[in-house]
Amino acid sequence: MTEHRGEPGPLDDSDAQILTELREVYRRLDPVPATLVDDIKYSMTVRLLEAEVAELMRMPAAQVRSESGDRFDSISFSGSRLSLMVSVSAEAAAADTTDDPGVRIDCWVSVGGAVVQVRTSGEAPDVERSQVCDENGRCVFTQVPRGPAHFIVWPTAQKDSAPTMTPTIDL
Repeated sequence: MTEHRGEPGPLDDSDAQILTELREVYRRLDPVPATLVDDIKYSMTVRLLEAEVAELMRMPAAQVRSESGDRFDSISFSGSRLSLMVSVSAEAAAADTTDDPGVRIDCWVSVGGAVVQVRTSGEAPDVERSQVCDENGRCVFTQVPRGPAHFIVWPTAQKDSAPTMTPTIDL
């Protein structure tokens, strides 16, 4: 057994052996139910099927499509229970890096205390982050990777009612 030197060090072979034995104890005494993963997936699917899909607020055709490929910095979605406005701005890159820092997303929901979740997918690893809005319905996400994203909004922090989902947009 390794001596304790005050500061934890990297895991070694004895640590791996202890963790393996501990996993085996739990496997024998309190095994994961065989259907647990399927039950969780089913519950999540049913919950999302109850979600309302917010409508992208109408814009004049000239603003929806342009030959220059201009990006708009704000967009609004409306559902029967709430509305969401999203403002997207570029994050400032650090002087010592060439990496794209992503975008900043400012959100305003018509319901104070709502939970907003942003989910991205694309070339960068997928991101899923949540924020609880303040009493004015505002929340902020920073360093969100560019690419396709959609939002899921629950009217309350307890997530006890069906959420509202937005169509996918490109950040």
